[in-house]
Amino acid sequence: MKVSLLLPISNNYFDADRAIISCLNQTYKNIEVLICLNGNTKNYNRKIVKRFKEYKKIKFFIMSYNNIVDALNFLISKSTGNYIARIDADDISKSTRIEKQVLFVKKKKIKFLSTNCTVISDGDKYIYNHKTNLKKKTYTNPIVHPSIFVKNKLIKKHLYRHVPFAEDYELYLRLQKDGVKFKNLNENLVFYRLNNKNISDAKRSFFLTISTLVVSKAFRENLEVNEQFFKHIKYDKNFKNHYKRYLKEYFYPGVISKFFYVIKIFFFSKNLLHKLVKNKIYYLFNYNYKYKKKQKKTLIKKNPLISIILPTYNSEKTIIKTLDSILKQSYKNFEVIIVDNSKDTKTIDLIQKKFKGNKIIKKIRIEKKILSAKARNIGVNLSSKKAELLAFCDADDIWKKEKLSYQINQMIINQSPLSCTNYDFYNPNSKTLIKNIFKIPFNNINFALLAWKNVLGTSSIVVEKNLFIKVKGFPESNFFFSFEDYFLWLKLARRENFLFIDKNFTIYRDDRKNTASKDSLSIFVQRFRIFIYYTLCLDLKAMILLIKGNYKLFNEYIIKRNKKNTNEEYFNML
Repeated sequence: MKVSLLLPISNNYFDADRAIISCLNQTYKNIEVLICLNGNTKNYNRKIVKRFKEYKKIKFFIMSYNNIVDALNFLISKSTGNYIARIDADDISKSTRIEKQVLFVKKKKIKFLSTNCTVISDGDKYIYNHKTNLKKKTYTNPIVHPSIFVKNKLIKKHLYRHVPFAEDYELYLRLQKDGVKFKNLNENLVFYRLNNKNISDAKRSFFLTISTLVVSKAFRENLEVNEQFFKHIKYDKNFKNHYKRYLKEYFYPGVISKFFYVIKIFFFSKNLLHKLVKNKIYYLFNYNYKYKKKQKKTLIKKNPLISIILPTYNSEKTIIKTLDSILKQSYKNFEVIIVDNSKDTKTIDLIQKKFKGNKIIKKIRIEKKILSAKARNIGVNLSSKKAELLAFCDADDIWKKEKLSYQINQMIINQSPLSCTNYDFYNPNSKTLIKNIFKIPFNNINFALLAWKNVLGTSSIVVEKNLFIKVKGFPESNFFFSFEDYFLWLKLARRENFLFIDKNFTIYRDDRKNTASKDSLSIFVQRFRIFIYYTLCLDLKAMILLIKGNYKLFNEYIIKRNKKNTNEEYFNML
């Protein structure tokens, strides 16, 4: 069995020689050592290559910039071993490490193995022994990255993603979702260096904290991490003061100091470190958490017929642009069903004049005043029997050309019957455009997230037709007036998670004068009615999640009202 050792070296690390030598000194000899010099000076690279040029087991590769994810993925692409082992430039592998890991995976017939390690300081002083507890992955990353030993085919399938300072933790999440069983060899086979400079770096810790919160929640709720999310967020300068107190009162002190800090931050603080402490408390009460892999079924065939439902109400000023954006879609297998409920025939006459002879568009005019929920349901009832998917679009919104083709392709790849996209928010009065309005940390939107807030735009939704029919479509009762779309999303999310596609394929036009927004029920009344519904259904889990979601919303409202809120909206999604 051949083993590939991956070693990225960056920032002119002064003591990388020892990590390299520890690889060369392995008692197991069927190895290759792949080193990526990324983000160093040319002089540094030249010296280190010259120093080890005589060793045939070593292959050097050079990248002009510093990025550990790109460096690791590049080395993976160059690896030829049956298994891949990781090592960092500031860590040292014991000489028997690879030999013992090879024997263990052969004996147990496993694909992923980690080990315990000895944690040392910058001066090589012993700090403590790290014993890997794989159950802790529901609140933190328990696996020492330079200790892992993974089947090559497996890691080439998944690769690393750009999750700041937690690319390894996120990889483990995807491996678990793929059914991989984690095993740990209960021996200290790596000397792992604890870098105090990294610990005291508030900016680094800010992004690491967010990444840890995102991945740990994904582990608990069977979600997937949204890699794009980390491109949207910015460093919060207020975090620095919170973090200083965290280091002083929790990270370094003894048990008693930690206890009082936990009490204080749990009840009297609303920041990222509060979330981090709650994560650990969750673990203590859910120690025996076990992941249950969901069986996926192929749900959508290639190139399905889509019925696009478009209700109109006095939409003569915007309907042409909306229809143009639909008809120009790069995806072509669709039909458009227009349900017009305008006061007069101006909208329908304009459509007939502009799109005369277009066989894709079906039109129906309803003279009696109806709610938009009923109009959409009528449109679904008129859709072709061959239609597998439904898409919804409001008469003043715009679709970008690649929306349907990209969205449906992602639904097929992910075997998802529900999807939505991010979108841009356009204000016609100020003529301003806000891009990617939602910063959602996950590639899924579940009931728990929706119980806190409706983060879905109707014009971005694509849903499997059979699933829509199973939940009985949009509610037509006046009981759900002005939040019928939100109620439908909740009903759908109780069955399946929405696939969230973080691309702004839809432009939402905020033209409240031509909508029913001014007549909407208050949020309190909406939430109360939703809770009544699930209480009558005796759905205890939904009731608990709604209580938690409403508490978050109320707490957010109070904080904003007191003008103390410094957290961005994504804070309540973690």
